[in-house]
Amino acid sequence: MTVIAFAGKGGVGKTTLSSLMAMHLATVEPPVLAIDADPNSNLGEKLGMDIGFDLSAALTCLRDVPEGMAKHDVMAVKAREALVEGEGVDLIGMGRPQGPGCYCFANSVLRDVLSMMAESYRHILIDNEAGMEHISRGTVSSIDVLIVVSDPGMAGLRAASRIMDLAEELEIAATRKLLLVNSVTEDMRPALRERLTSMGLRDYAFVPFEHDIRSLNMEGMPLVGLEQSAAYQAVARLCDRIILSVP
Repeated sequence: MTVIAFAGKGGVGKTTLSSLMAMHLATVEPPVLAIDADPNSNLGEKLGMDIGFDLSAALTCLRDVPEGMAKHDVMAVKAREALVEGEGVDLIGMGRPQGPGCYCFANSVLRDVLSMMAESYRHILIDNEAGMEHISRGTVSSIDVLIVVSDPGMAGLRAASRIMDLAEELEIAATRKLLLVNSVTEDMRPALRERLTSMGLRDYAFVPFEHDIRSLNMEGMPLVGLEQSAAYQAVARLCDRIILSVP
């Protein structure tokens, strides 16, 4: 099992790239579990799957569990209810923490349930918010590959650099940490390479700008039928190279 986590500031296309990688993995090495760990969740929209009941909502059910009934067992059932099954890829949403108070026990239950569910999948893909809250709290499994997404702008690149630093501070022991720069046109590449080198960012890859993806995102449509697009192919090559170890 390989755990891949995506992070990046809002608006740089991390959920788009997460969904493209999930789609590719679902075709070449299923099954895949996609976890939407961003409170502003829209991974389901891009995968064409509807999250109606997330894990945060499931956690609220623990408040009403009768004394003597195992909360872990109840949560396991609720987590299965929250799982959206698809063709090669299943989806589950983390949602937002519900209400004030200590979240430690709830996270412990959630961690155990996700760990149990993960055993059924070849790959786990996590679409995180920029702060990587669920990783830092240990809610999700330890990760193998951390992909930090940026657009070509300096604000996005600086944010990506800070997230890389945060990963070091949190001692996230990923085997590979990679910067993925999204929506790159051919004329941008030489200057971007110089900029990334000057920032000390050497392990990176580019994903080409794609008009079709922008149109689908603007219309809120699923990212389907893009297998021949340059962006999809770039993500597929990256996936094959660093996750599937295909030469």
